[in-house]
Amino acid sequence: MKQVLTCFFVLLVNHLTGQDLFITNRWCHEEIPVIRIDSIHGLTPPYLYSFNKRAFSKSRSFTPDTTGEFSIIVTDSLHDTVYTSVKLQKSGQLTISTTSTPASCTNRGNFTIQQVLGGIPPITTFINGENTLYSSKDGTVRIIDNAGCQATFEFSIPRICPKPYTGFSPNGDGLNDTWEIENIEDLDQVWIRVTNRFGQVVFESEGSYSPWDGTPKFGGKLPTGSYYYQIQPLGKHNAEYSDSGILILSR
Repeated sequence: MKQVLTCFFVLLVNHLTGQDLFITNRWCHEEIPVIRIDSIHGLTPPYLYSFNKRAFSKSRSFTPDTTGEFSIIVTDSLHDTVYTSVKLQKSGQLTISTTSTPASCTNRGNFTIQQVLGGIPPITTFINGENTLYSSKDGTVRIIDNAGCQATFEFSIPRICPKPYTGFSPNGDGLNDTWEIENIEDLDQVWIRVTNRFGQVVFESEGSYSPWDGTPKFGGKLPTGSYYYQIQPLGKHNAEYSDSGILILSR
């Protein structure tokens, strides 16, 4: 009887877990979706990749056209193989709702994020580089969702601090001919009234302020003297942040 010798070759494949892969999977608002292998630990290059049971290739990224769960297989030069899967969600547009308290002459205002809309939770919020929802100075908001989608917003805290000059001299010499009030340019509801020592209104303005030249509302010229002013930045019927004092008119 003739003896036949048969040799068997067995290929050993080491199956590793997905924890050896570092993956980006996101679909941000108005961006192209992506599933990408960023780095691999524990395998020997070069690598071949298969996404969602497609043919192996050298490309480490995949552009899906829908959401859902996607399988990933990576094999290396030693035939070690990693299997894993990822879920892809579409991230909604990131927006914020906010409130702000204006800054006054004596108090710092604040800016607060009330709610973050859109995105995939959990959401991380940074204001001026700090992980917070509150700020007392102007700056930038950056929000990042769990998929790594980001949005940036600029904000400024309204300032309500009119600073009126204590006097002016409307004599036509080109120096201090009008009553100037600093920090009033952006106050489009400001109400201003000036009265004489008898309580008679000599000047009144509501809305954007044009520097007063000393002409009284009833015509003529006002004499040199002390007058009383009242300024309400938020309008005639809102006394919050109001200011009052003595105004010297010199000729």
